[in-house]
Amino acid sequence: MSKKQEAQMIILKDRFLNNMHRHPHCSWSKIENSILSKTTMINSIIQMEQSGGEPDVVVLSNDNGGLSIIDCSAETPKQRVSLCYDNTALSTRKKNKPSGSAMALADKMKVNILTESQYLNLQEIEAFDMKTSSW
Repeated sequence: MSKKQEAQMIILKDRFLNNMHRHPHCSWSKIENSILSKTTMINSIIQMEQSGGEPDVVVLSNDNGGLSIIDCSAETPKQRVSLCYDNTALSTRKKNKPSGSAMALADKMKVNILTESQYLNLQEIEAFDMKTSSW
């Protein structure tokens, strides 16, 4: 594991331990092993962090209790605002064209955008995006 990956795992562990309400009954060792077994996952987490996010482990009840790594920053990070949803919306935009699309950024980071149902479930765990809107 690189020094950057090691540093990110320390940040993620600290966030995990300080926000147990997002993932009750989960152990860090189980999460750590899961992340370390998937080399692309830690790199995606690093990219989320570098873009101003605060990735953490979350249990979403409408996903059959599945664990997910979700950006838990209180507001959408500045580097990820003012985006169109997808490239179709971006290409049809005539005025005030954003720099990119949320779907293209997610694809580049190798992450998925939450479904509406997942996002609403996340809002039940904690209040997010009270000042900004998010995909």
